[in-house]
Amino acid sequence: MTAPMYNLSISSQLKNYFDLIIRAGLTFSYINNERVGLLKNKKALILTSQGGLKYDKDMDYLNNYLRDLLNFVGIEDSTFIGVEGVAMKPNNIELEHSNAEKKLWILLITTNNFYGIFNMIYILN
Repeated sequence: MTAPMYNLSISSQLKNYFDLIIRAGLTFSYINNERVGLLKNKKALILTSQGGLKYDKDMDYLNNYLRDLLNFVGIEDSTFIGVEGVAMKPNNIELEHSNAEKKLWILLITTNNFYGIFNMIYILN
């Protein structure tokens, strides 16, 4: 999944997508009056971008919100790779992309459970 930061959070399009798929009986259920995510044993790779520099952890609504949504539906193994400062330091865009690409390659080398990483690397180039 790719997710740019818009005003400290996710885009309205991505919010609409989650609103569409987060449904009782589809992606979560209630068992003994407790919510249980139905997408167990799944992994998520999230590529993020933001114009500003790293925000305080309490103000990072993008990563925290996405992690919470994924956990809600049962996806508890999520990896975030971010590109930041692209508006504030445009000269660093190539460096940020290069760092993200290195992290993707490390992920590819160290795990065999992520599919489509080559496509993600292609997107960055």
